[in-house]
Amino acid sequence: MQKQNVSRSPPWGYAGLILAVMVLLLMANPVSAGSGETGPTDVSISVTVQLQVGEKGTGTPVPQVSVYLDGSLVGTTDNSGSITLSKVVVRTHILKLTKSGYLDYSASFTPSCNPGSCPSTEVHVLNVMVSTIPTTVVVTPTGSTTRVVTPFPTTIHVTPSPLVTHNTGTTKTCTDPDYPYYNSNDGRCYTIPCFDTNYPYYNPTDGKCYATPCLDPNYPDYNPGDGKCYASTTCSDPTYPYYNSDDGKCYTTPCFDTNYPYYNSDDGKCYATPCSDPEYPTYNPADGKCYASTTTCSDPGYPYYNSNDGKCYATPCFDPNYPTYNPTDGKCYASTSCSNSAYPYYNSNDGKCYSTPCFDANYPYYYNGQCNACENGYSQYSTSGGNCCPDGYPYYYNGQCHACESGYGQYTTSGGNCCPAGYPYYYNGQCNACESGYGQYTTSGGYCCPDGYPYYYNGQCHACESGYSQYSTSGGACCPDGYPYYYNGQCWNQP
Repeated sequence: MQKQNVSRSPPWGYAGLILAVMVLLLMANPVSAGSGETGPTDVSISVTVQLQVGEKGTGTPVPQVSVYLDGSLVGTTDNSGSITLSKVVVRTHILKLTKSGYLDYSASFTPSCNPGSCPSTEVHVLNVMVSTIPTTVVVTPTGSTTRVVTPFPTTIHVTPSPLVTHNTGTTKTCTDPDYPYYNSNDGRCYTIPCFDTNYPYYNPTDGKCYATPCLDPNYPDYNPGDGKCYASTTCSDPTYPYYNSDDGKCYTTPCFDTNYPYYNSDDGKCYATPCSDPEYPTYNPADGKCYASTTTCSDPGYPYYNSNDGKCYATPCFDPNYPTYNPTDGKCYASTSCSNSAYPYYNSNDGKCYSTPCFDANYPYYYNGQCNACENGYSQYSTSGGNCCPDGYPYYYNGQCHACESGYGQYTTSGGNCCPAGYPYYYNGQCNACESGYGQYTTSGGYCCPDGYPYYYNGQCHACESGYSQYSTSGGACCPDGYPYYYNGQCWNQP
């Protein structure tokens, strides 16, 4: 069988499964004979064919392989990968093997008896290589193209220690312990004795001054370009083994040249494209894939090359049994048509039909032409804690939805407004403890009393405090008991 010109990833990104089919044709028990000897083809003789399908390399039997002889399905291989075909006429036949996930195998074969050997048993061996349907994947540069810097050695940015000056006046001694070093050139005291600008870095371990700050013997190499100290020009971390002398950093691959960023671990070389496999040499930058054919699809609207017919397509679904492409998961599916009107929406994730197109579990309700998190008439509010509450009930607490926030309620006297507990009356733009025309006074003991009756005692509201009354002779003034007459600004016991 000829190799299919299909696209695949480079060898370091994808390894296709190769199935070796060994067809063992066991000819035995001739049912009729000719004149004594038969040539390679004799339609007067039928034989028994033992077909064995195995996996290359391991020899693992391949069960459930559909076997066609001359276009007719004659059975499937059992768990041992075997099937027995009886009474196969000695002539040329077309054998076809199919199994989901594999390219169909088709070839002709002719069971025969060598002259002088019939009716003895013969074994006719036919080795066939059959590949799985390869999945085309986008390949990307690996390793150093991401410029990952090794965590070892740890590079630390160092600067000269500060030469902090301290003016001592005329004395030549430095008594301040923070500034112990005297510089005779300027008559000042310093924190370190490194007065030569060529050697500004002080090492307190040996009391000497150095030209670079790389005093740690484990990190002796100073890079003035980045002001860092390095352990060496070698990279000891096996994850980042390749040293780039241009920037003094370690990388995962040695591909520092941006024109050749793709590393092939098989030969240790860097390539301009990821297609280093000679069987799949052609790189298509439009889809980022490697192709066996030199034909690529330059039109971005039709980027997928079908090696079976040499044409370019909008999707990679060339198998007629799986024609529908889902760009969400990049897979091909058997169908998108749902013939049952009650379940018209096809879900490519599981290949099933549903009554709504809402396949996301977070948005299961379909109405108003879209998928929603809550059923119709319900919503998620900023005050509902992620719960779906009915319209008009945006607050969720105590296990249910409420029209008002906690501590508030809607009362028959609040006109649909949310009022705090204890203030059930809404008028004049606010919530009130008492109905209109009533109020709570300091003398009413928390009771709501009508305007003009601020005193509450003996179970009711009064205009006057206890022991006082309004008399017909008091002109509306509250007078003590026994003093019913009010004139000259006070109450009297007689007119």
